[in-house]
Amino acid sequence: MQNQNKSQLISQHLASKPNNQPINQPDSFVVDLGGSVAITEKGPDVTLLKKFYKEIIFQVKKGKKFIIVIGGGNLARVYQKMAKKISQPSLESLDWVGIKSTHLNAELLKACFADIVFPEVITERFQARSFEKYSVIIAGGFLPGASTDYVCAQLAVDFQIKQVIALGKPAYVYTANPEKSKKAKPIKNMTWGDYFKLIPKEWNPGAKIPIDQKAAQLAKERGLSFVVANGKSMANFRKILENQPFKGTLLEN
Repeated sequence: MQNQNKSQLISQHLASKPNNQPINQPDSFVVDLGGSVAITEKGPDVTLLKKFYKEIIFQVKKGKKFIIVIGGGNLARVYQKMAKKISQPSLESLDWVGIKSTHLNAELLKACFADIVFPEVITERFQARSFEKYSVIIAGGFLPGASTDYVCAQLAVDFQIKQVIALGKPAYVYTANPEKSKKAKPIKNMTWGDYFKLIPKEWNPGAKIPIDQKAAQLAKERGLSFVVANGKSMANFRKILENQPFKGTLLEN
């Protein structure tokens, strides 16, 4: 991307305030719970997961339904790193290590929701075609070649839900990696076309990007939007769910 074009893009989308325009939400939501916030170097973040659980229960009592897809987090990265120390595994093999990590994390979540949750962790597309009598569905990764972001996009399409809420480590999409650049600035609103200019063209297992390439492409094709928001702020999560101004990035066509 040329510097001039990038500067124009940044000036158009920089975020300094919460999104002024709330998002019209249905009563069903796809939540992309980032493994980076839920599963830390010390293991599952029990404090965070308890707050997340309480917020979901609070919203379920108000009639809302949720598909929750959890990432692999540090568990996946540790096992992928160990595999590379032992030998030279293929990218597909590393992807499967990450996918199986998401399944374990998903089982943890499913155990917490008891009788309101679909009885199986969803690990492949079309395993569940409706909520049936349940208010919560828990899913992990599906197939190599993408992250759980893509699973979220697929499930949003299948369940006719127009938006995914991605609760992760970055509070926004930034102009650069905020962990590496002090000049990185948050972006409030962004089109999928502009988003593709900021991310790598190819997928890499364990990559840290807000929304993976396949998920972004499917969202663009099917008219889905993603909200990228801080996964540690349940107050902000509630604002998104309740159609109030929130802090985060809205990605859409």
